This record gives sequence, C-alpha cells and structure tokens, in this order.
Amino acid sequence: GGGGQGPLEAFNAAMRALLDGPQAGAEAAVKLLCKVTSNIVMHPLEERYRKLKKASSALQRHLRDAPGVVAVLRALGFTETPEEWVLIPSADKWSTVVLAQRRLSVLVARLEANPSSSSSSAA
Repeated sequence: GGGGQGPLEAFNAAMRALLDGPQAGAEAAVKLLCKVTSNIVMHPLEERYRKLKKASSALQRHLRDAPGVVAVLRALGFTETPEEWVLIPSADKWSTVVLAQRRLSVLVARLEANPSSSSSSAA
C-alpha cells in the first residue's frame, strides 16, 4: 500500500476540523452534509443531487457559520465551479460518499440524542 492520505482520511480530518469549529454552525452543517450524501446514495443516477448551488441561501449560511464545510465537500469529491459544487461520479468517490454518509448519519443521530446546550434565543 502506498502512503498518502486516502479520501476517507481527508474526510475524517475535515470533519474533525468542522466539529472543532463553532458548535451551532457545526451541528447544522453535519445535518446538511448528511442530507446531501444521503440524497446521493439514495438517488445515484439523479444528477441534481450531486450539485449544490452556490446561490442557495441555505448553503451560504452554512458556509458562513461553519467554514469547515468547504474542506468536507472537497474530501467527499466535490469540485468547485463558479456557480456550484459538483460531484463528478466515479467508483472511488462513490465508496467515499457511501462511507461518509454512514458516518454522518451516526453523528446526526448522536447530535439529536444529545442536543447541545446552545439555546437558540429568539429575538
């Protein structure tokens, strides 16, 4: 086996950095990433699930509150274009996304079981 970072190591490192960041942003971002990967895994042939529009206000909010999302998207195999993040499918990326999705869904379940004490104060 050659050295170097495998895609899953990159994903794990990016997730660690994301979760070390601002907690509220990180939780929302984990849920977003779980939804994105779940959609891809459930609809492998649907191209629209492999594209994230940069103009999307939700995505912009996540990227602002949790800057670590960008590294996770890259680790998942997404490529940045001027308008969107695109996942060009390949066998390697597919296995990464499947494993990442499994990990993210476990994380989401854990977050929902133990909601953080950050009370969202309604203004």
